[in-house]
Amino acid sequence: MALLLFLLFMVAIPAAVAAALAGLLCARKPQWSTACRTALAAAVAGLVPVILPIASVLQGNDGGVGPLVPTVALLVLGLIMAVLVGVPVALWIGRRRAPPSSPRVFD
Repeated sequence: MALLLFLLFMVAIPAAVAAALAGLLCARKPQWSTACRTALAAAVAGLVPVILPIASVLQGNDGGVGPLVPTVALLVLGLIMAVLVGVPVALWIGRRRAPPSSPRVFD
């Protein structure tokens, strides 16, 4: 059961966020490059699951450097999730929903 919750929280939710944001960016910002839309969607998708643990760590902050290491570790985890989960999903959705390029004319 714990593995199922872990997969849901660390894979399914970031994938859904990346897909939704990539589709939204394709519709609202067609002038942006595919790489820019993919990077933004993946970064947001990677940070969504680690925001709550970061807030939890920082809430117990007493002013020292104690929460620095866990916060950095959680940010690295978010970056890894963005690269492993967010980028492929956002790129796939971004390529599928991208506006058509100029038609090729063959003589």
